[in-house]
Amino acid sequence: MKAYTIHVTGIVQGIGFRPFVSKLA
Repeated sequence: MKAYTIHVTGIVQGIGFRPFVSKLA
């Protein structure tokens, strides 16, 4: 579970972090 969470977090921070924050904002 930890490895999966880290993997997803890496993807989010790498390519989806800004769009994700923009959607929340």
